Amino acid sequence: MSVCSASSGGNIHAAFFTPRFSFEQRRLVGRCFGRRRPADRRCTARPGTRCGATYYKALARVEEFLRRGQGGAFPTAAFTEVARDAAPCKQVVLNGDAIDLRQFAFIQSNPADSTRYVNTGSVFTHDQELGKNFGTYRCEIKGPRLLGVNPEEGQGAWQAFMKARERGEKSVKVSIALGQDPVTWVVSSSKLNRAKADELEVVSAIRGKPLKVVRSETNDHLVPANSEMIIEGEVPLDQPMLPEGPFGEMYGYMGAKKSANFWMNVTTVTHRRNPWIVNQFTGVTRGFPTAPLEQIALASLKRFMPNVKMLHTPVEATGLCFVSFKKQKPGEALEIGKRIAQIVGIAKIIVMVDDDVEVLDRTQVMHALGARWQPQPATAIIPEMRGMALDPSLTKRPMTSKIVIDATRQLPDEGGPKNYQALNRTELERLAPEAFEKVAARWGKWVGKYRPPGV
Repeated sequence: MSVCSASSGGNIHAAFFTPRFSFEQRRLVGRCFGRRRPADRRCTARPGTRCGATYYKALARVEEFLRRGQGGAFPTAAFTEVARDAAPCKQVVLNGDAIDLRQFAFIQSNPADSTRYVNTGSVFTHDQELGKNFGTYRCEIKGPRLLGVNPEEGQGAWQAFMKARERGEKSVKVSIALGQDPVTWVVSSSKLNRAKADELEVVSAIRGKPLKVVRSETNDHLVPANSEMIIEGEVPLDQPMLPEGPFGEMYGYMGAKKSANFWMNVTTVTHRRNPWIVNQFTGVTRGFPTAPLEQIALASLKRFMPNVKMLHTPVEATGLCFVSFKKQKPGEALEIGKRIAQIVGIAKIIVMVDDDVEVLDRTQVMHALGARWQPQPATAIIPEMRGMALDPSLTKRPMTSKIVIDATRQLPDEGGPKNYQALNRTELERLAPEAFEKVAARWGKWVGKYRPPGV
């Protein structure tokens, strides 16, 4: 295949492919939300630039939306419905035997995956009790017009399917939007509002202008009109489920094959002429923007733990959770860490650090862990608690053990030293404050573009 990249400073942010396979539709794009890890961004920042500055801007933007909303929810704004002839996603309409999902450039992102997947779609559902919802779930291509639908237990589509089944309904109509705008993708992959809300209105509020939507061909779902493709169909509830997987998961391990899972009969596909097919490469990171979820979790924590400063769950090490806070009393780190273990399901190893530690900087976190943590008594092990079902180490899913590590400076009442020694850098800043400015002024001439960790 031929590859060209859109990059900045030699770092690939998105990759465009022209596959040399037998696809009728051969244009695909992957890693649209590719980004360097915070540690990598830190290494290329100018001296004096705040670590993760762009990430903090994203968090501040999410915080702004939370303030504008009510009760910790995102604000909403009206969207605009357009006629079908004004919707690019309706340029081509396929029905019945004319549909063959295998002819579009969906890829098999891991060699051990069961097959190719539709893995960036926003799956639209509507339930009379739960309301409207759309979320991103992987969809296994089982045939020309047969598609798996894999919401995990408790997710929006799963709840809608189960509610409909309880009422005795025989099927649920769904629409799947692909190549949707970036804001719709962010909302689709993040649970922003706990209360019932029309997420299309949330998208409009975040965009600052109405999202253009169009009605689906075979159901009443409104979908983003500028999408590359819309897949419509029905999920049968009165027929046996089908096996699904295995699939390479975000932990970097293969997810187990499922013996029974939801699936849909595809009835209609509409798309732009020569559509771009968007794929994501799972099995290494979470594959979606994490700032919304982290800021929502942080805002929730601060309501009853105001001295918490920052929470971060590294995308490249799922299960770790770093939390900085201003310690005010003995034992507080373990106390707060246990609460976080209850609230943040993905957090299996919670590392609590002082508020002078930048949790986006792995070097600072590891330094605090090595120099400030005493395993006894500054550790709490939780024998059993709900975790992430995708964790490959679990034997009784989704239950896991968890650990809270207090890597703060230990107070004397916690068994710490009476007088904690000063950091070398703190003394350098105090006794030779001009040294850093002098080095920064000459750095480019002496060293060039390289930046060591922590600079």
